[in-house]
Amino acid sequence: MQAVSGPSVEQRNGHYGNVLLTSGKILAVNKIDLTLIAAEEPLAAPCDADLDLDGETVRVIVTHLGLRGAERRFRVGKLLAALTEISEVES
Repeated sequence: MQAVSGPSVEQRNGHYGNVLLTSGKILAVNKIDLTLIAAEEPLAAPCDADLDLDGETVRVIVTHLGLRGAERRFRVGKLLAALTEISEVES
């Protein structure tokens, strides 16, 4: 297994965030800015990777969207917008 780490918070005692474990080949690691407000610590989609799984390229995004409904809706909107931009560029 390989790990793609996605630290989203750094504190005195270490980094916190998400991790993607995969047996597939990692082709690329991407970043999508999910910061909610300017005063907030920057938050990227912690684990956003393109993987080769049996000859197919698959994009996997692992993130925590937040605890509040408005926060989750905002971040889902940013993810959808970023993925729409990427698919339009590839077309």
